[in-house]
Amino acid sequence: MGSNTTRNMQVLNLRREFELLRMKESEKVKEYVDRLMSAINKIRLLGVELTDIRVVEKAIVSLPERFESKISSLEDSKDMSQITLTELVHALQAQEQRRLLRQEDTSEGAMIANKKGKPISNEAWLIDSGCTNHTAEDLHKFINLDKLYSSRVKIGNGDSVEVKGIGDVAIQIQSGTKIIPNVLYVPEINQNLLSVGQMLEKGYSLHFQNQACVILDGDGNELMCVKMMGKSFSIEWKKPGNLALTSRLEES
Repeated sequence: MGSNTTRNMQVLNLRREFELLRMKESEKVKEYVDRLMSAINKIRLLGVELTDIRVVEKAIVSLPERFESKISSLEDSKDMSQITLTELVHALQAQEQRRLLRQEDTSEGAMIANKKGKPISNEAWLIDSGCTNHTAEDLHKFINLDKLYSSRVKIGNGDSVEVKGIGDVAIQIQSGTKIIPNVLYVPEINQNLLSVGQMLEKGYSLHFQNQACVILDGDGNELMCVKMMGKSFSIEWKKPGNLALTSRLEES
């Protein structure tokens, strides 16, 4: 009877471990599947049945948001009650590989800041299609900062660094002081970054042509033209010729 009680407690604890399993944002598909199968095998060794369908269902619901489009695609094209864990893993790994290749292409040519690399200028800002938010490394640039905001971001060398706040940054251009809103404070990077995605969300458009980046506001007015230097686009706000000096720049 004591043996049965011990076994039942083991089963209960292992089931709880199984139900709480979630794939971490930093994990690769293989790493998570190995953790998942380890928990499943422990349960099965105690004589408890876990069907293949239940395992696949668990794997799907415990995936992070970045795999949502792949799961939706599988649901549209396959009978999910018939898909095997091996098929699911192969599909997820294919998406993971494509994502890694896109990140490598984005980071090539110093498009994403690297802690060890030498910055172009402490006052310059790189136009970056790989970062999801504007990012600055100098606390003194912020005119206000919410230090309660925290998260982590990946940089070009693959390291994960801490975000220590979000706020508005003041920049000096030839016509005076302008504000860049919603900027992440990341002291460990060495290059300020302007997020292409964040600019597009604000209604701006960016055109890359003839080795230059032309930025237009929502009405089609040219705000600036940034020439390519070393396969990157760096804005030096006080440099003559970069800015169209429109009065609407503070919205950028």
